[in-house]
Amino acid sequence: MLFWFLPIMFLSISPMLNDATTLFRSGLIAIIPLFIILIQSPKIIKYKLILMVFTVIQLCFVVSWQINNQNNYNFLVGSYGRNSGFLTLIGFFITVFIFANHFLANQQKILNSFYLTLCLAQIYGLVQYFGLDPFDWADKTYKIPLTLGNPNFSSAFLGMMSIIPLYYFKNYKNKFQYLHLLVYLLNGFLILNTNSSQGFILYILSGSIFVLIENRELLKQYIKIISLSLILGIGIAVSFVSNNLFSFDKVFNSLLNALNLPDRFSHWGLSYRMFIDNPWFGVGLGDQQKYSANYLTINEAKKWGNYLQPDKAHSIPLDYFVGGGIFAGTAYLYFIILVFFYLYRLLKKVDPENNRQVINAIGICWVAYVLQTFFSPSHIFIDLIGFILAGVILGIYFNSKEKIFERTR
Repeated sequence: MLFWFLPIMFLSISPMLNDATTLFRSGLIAIIPLFIILIQSPKIIKYKLILMVFTVIQLCFVVSWQINNQNNYNFLVGSYGRNSGFLTLIGFFITVFIFANHFLANQQKILNSFYLTLCLAQIYGLVQYFGLDPFDWADKTYKIPLTLGNPNFSSAFLGMMSIIPLYYFKNYKNKFQYLHLLVYLLNGFLILNTNSSQGFILYILSGSIFVLIENRELLKQYIKIISLSLILGIGIAVSFVSNNLFSFDKVFNSLLNALNLPDRFSHWGLSYRMFIDNPWFGVGLGDQQKYSANYLTINEAKKWGNYLQPDKAHSIPLDYFVGGGIFAGTAYLYFIILVFFYLYRLLKKVDPENNRQVINAIGICWVAYVLQTFFSPSHIFIDLIGFILAGVILGIYFNSKEKIFERTR
């Protein structure tokens, strides 16, 4: 079942419904993990710290639901077009424990599942690129939205998963080795054609980290040459700027526009103002659009026109603060930090029983996921992958702790 979970979720769209890319998915995310946990009974007690964090987040949103007299449907299912409600949140949390318990026993199957999902996405991406999509999407300006309905989401998904074919290329030296490299390059081609910068950044960052990690011993031998090259490059760049050979302002402004940072800053500022007015229990899970018009500045209202009710902070941590208050937001950040801590401990250990290549690949995917959550409203399918990655890291870490404990008894 775990092997098919992600491919099923990628294909779970409902063209006959208004929320074609989210409503059906949110239902499956709520139901499938519950079904799995009932038949497989994962051990949760050993993850008691994570369980406590999840419980705090859930309690905060329940209290916020009552205090704000939030609509029951919006609370349970989520707002229109997002469908990331309380039931979906519970599904995410259960998914963490499922994959923490079952990853090591199903390691190859789950990695193959990641790869299969990426290949399905690429096939559908090519279908959309050549204009052969059988589905009549409402917004035809998007060239490669995949099944996520938006090129920003499809770009982020492709970018954060791009390390998977590189992992296979490096670790499976057979007749298909260079096919994995082709898959990786195809991923870059599709990302470029989404016309969304965030996936390209994740693609370059993930690939760079992978190359650095896999060649760290070689890099140590040439550290002096690399350092001198960097110093020389910085010196040349500074001299170009000081001599006005190119305009720093133009380059900077181009970068701002490419990353759409001014709008992101506006969303963050809007969300911050909402949080300051509702610090303890927020405005309700996914209910920002009900209040955001009251917090717009005059400049934002002029710039956005009819877009007067933003429903996301364009930063997932901020969404937790705005929706559930300071305790929910702090608990979510603590969860992120805790997973990074476990990942750091895994990478620091010299344990031959740990598959370092798998940890590296999962860790890079996790870094890419967290990075995009700080700058993007994200999507429930992308968040599902993020919680799966967190569960995998937890599972490897606690299994490693148990084995070390058994050897020292």
